[in-house]
Amino acid sequence: MIARCYLRVSTEDQAKEGYSLGAQRDRLAAFATSQGWKVADYYVDDGVSAKDMKRPALKKMLAEIQRGEVVLVYKLDRLTRNVADLDHMLRKWEADGVLFRSCTEDFNTTTAAGRLFIRLVADLAQWERENLAERTRMGMVKRAQEGEWNGGPAPFGYEAVVDGQRGGGKVRRKLVPSEHAPIVRELYERYVAGQGMRQLTLWLNREKGIRSPRGGAFTDASISGILKNPVYAGYAAWAWGVKNGPKDPDAIVVEGKHEAIVPRELWEQAQRVRENRVALPPRHATGVHLLTGIGRCGLCGGYLKMNTDQRRKGYRFYRCGNYVASGTCTVSSIPADEVESRFAEAVRSLVEELADAERAAAYAATFLHEEGQEKTPTEDLRRQMGQARQAIAVWDVALEQGQIAFPVWQDKTAPHYARLRDLEAQMKAAEESAHVGTALEAVADGLRNFDAIWGAATPEERKTLAMSFFREVRVYPDRRVEVFPRITISAG
Repeated sequence: MIARCYLRVSTEDQAKEGYSLGAQRDRLAAFATSQGWKVADYYVDDGVSAKDMKRPALKKMLAEIQRGEVVLVYKLDRLTRNVADLDHMLRKWEADGVLFRSCTEDFNTTTAAGRLFIRLVADLAQWERENLAERTRMGMVKRAQEGEWNGGPAPFGYEAVVDGQRGGGKVRRKLVPSEHAPIVRELYERYVAGQGMRQLTLWLNREKGIRSPRGGAFTDASISGILKNPVYAGYAAWAWGVKNGPKDPDAIVVEGKHEAIVPRELWEQAQRVRENRVALPPRHATGVHLLTGIGRCGLCGGYLKMNTDQRRKGYRFYRCGNYVASGTCTVSSIPADEVESRFAEAVRSLVEELADAERAAAYAATFLHEEGQEKTPTEDLRRQMGQARQAIAVWDVALEQGQIAFPVWQDKTAPHYARLRDLEAQMKAAEESAHVGTALEAVADGLRNFDAIWGAATPEERKTLAMSFFREVRVYPDRRVEVFPRITISAG
């Protein structure tokens, strides 16, 4: 009889005695010899899980097996840990006249009792795999709740260094800033200053000549991932990624134990910029053209696009996007200098309304509230205190359920209680002196001096200011400009 031997190890199994590829191969060869079988080939999947059938060697064996041959494995769980996959293979082999044997288990697939037994064993193997995955996830959730890094490739700007041992002899690592940390910080600064993904990508790839952590070039998507990753602001994140994001009910974002690369205020500002740009066409949110992004056609409401006529020495003009894309609008040319000048007049009119200090302060308060920036120092302290209490509650539950002993509970909760006492002391001091008035005064003062700021601003800075204070600018064919501030000023 011809035997085809299948071997597999996963990362965990490689450390277990008797599961190495060499040990499996020796046992399979000896067993085949004892049965008088000739081994046609050995099919090896190295470091691959048995949770599904997406394994190169397994696929090759299934394609080459023939009628009258036998599939030989060291143990059933080397072949599969999924009952549905096992049932599929056994039914197909039975129909094709293929036998199945295990070196270490007595299976007889020629009887109903034997087929039932092998399915029960596979069911237990699947239960073990799912139980292990659940325990692993619980451990990772606990580490995330405690602010620890759960491993994997270090984010750009960090490197992973050994920081002791975990349970089971596993190495524990922590994140520390790398030589590229200043690059990440500058990336954030450029982004909030008005640069878009394409500009930032070219800056990293061409000007700085830096490779991504995987050794390739940076892309717009990888830059976007950096700009939204809370790790850079000193947070520890779990179940938080490109698809699920921070609003996922399973997401955990808590104070991390690693050093932040980006100041918390700068990171939060970058998130607000992202949110403001999401609703805009891709190339309208960034760039130097003042009205792209907030400029709308007064006839059809389409976004305005900037165009340049080099034959007329760089003459700039805006066109309606619907005129360009589908021809459904007739607004084909509006002089850029003229409408931008009229927009500047509208800005000055707003500033004149804010000449009164009281009105400017009222506007600033509303603006900060809309931007989500009206935060006192005590609010951040309350958030950190809540995180400390949450970490303590995790260990309280473990103690109540008998998962840990009291001395372990004391060791685990002591640093959180110490941090909680420190935060409470900071809270008491902050409540005596902190107020929002300082922030409001700064914004109000900036508004009263807006005209001077506007005159000295670069094109990129003017664009950022325009998008901050105006949600829409309507431009009509007769050059009339109608502005809509983001915040409405009351007449009181």
